[in-house]
Amino acid sequence: MRVEDVAFQWDAANTGWLWRRHRVRPRHAEQAFLDPDSLPVDASNLDSELRQAVIGMAEGPRLLHLVWTERGDAIRILHARNATEHEAELYFRQ
Repeated sequence: MRVEDVAFQWDAANTGWLWRRHRVRPRHAEQAFLDPDSLPVDASNLDSELRQAVIGMAEGPRLLHLVWTERGDAIRILHARNATEHEAELYFRQ
């Protein structure tokens, strides 16, 4: 996926929640998603919407775990948080 081809879709309530709960801004989640070294991981899909997950680096540097889905031609990030120690090991070992 080319960076210039990626469009993100954000929900105001979700961006507020991500900031209050995990101190993640949309720009950081987008940076982590677009990280050329990002690592796809299991998203454990439990409902009908296909969800995917990735571990990627944002400015800071800050390693984030993202859960996202495709909505039409856009990427909708559903959840973003700091990567766990185990997830960081996976990312740096790749």
